[in-house]
Amino acid sequence: MTQPQGAWLESITLFQQLRDGDFVGAHRLLTSASDPTATLHGIARMFHVFLQSEPPTKLDHFMDTARTMAPPPPLHVPQQHIPAARPELRIVPSLSTLLHTHCALIAGTTRAGTPFVLHDPYLEATTDSTLTFSATSPLARQLPSCGTVEVVFRDNAHTTDFRFTGRLTGYTIELIDAHPHPTGDPQR
Repeated sequence: MTQPQGAWLESITLFQQLRDGDFVGAHRLLTSASDPTATLHGIARMFHVFLQSEPPTKLDHFMDTARTMAPPPPLHVPQQHIPAARPELRIVPSLSTLLHTHCALIAGTTRAGTPFVLHDPYLEATTDSTLTFSATSPLARQLPSCGTVEVVFRDNAHTTDFRFTGRLTGYTIELIDAHPHPTGDPQR
């Protein structure tokens, strides 16, 4: 996925969150967007198309009403406190099934604080404590500079996100014979 495609998908997701009234989710997405300016540009384009379909009198009334209203109250975004990783934390079978059946997005920040969002369709749970992915994926290229990582699994049928956040403690490149990769890439 290219950077413009990723920003466009973030714009669509942000637009859906705004439509649903999920302002906290929209705020989180925008603050962690790979390119916030491109994401906002995409939102502006969608609003433009949407507003062009409305009658001018309705838009004039909306703008007049908006000018007379007080600004919205400040957005309260709860801080997420993530406990340190514990050795007993395991990837249970239900999580493994989730990994294999839903769209997985990897979001993270580099040690310099630069955010990134990647899609890895071949993310798998091969053991109860290990996630694997292709060594040729964008995630593998991004890992050496990771500070924090968040894995997001989107279940579009139920409009649910599952998020797992933590710090990268290490990674290894191995040849895996027991778990063949769908594209034939033996490195993970």
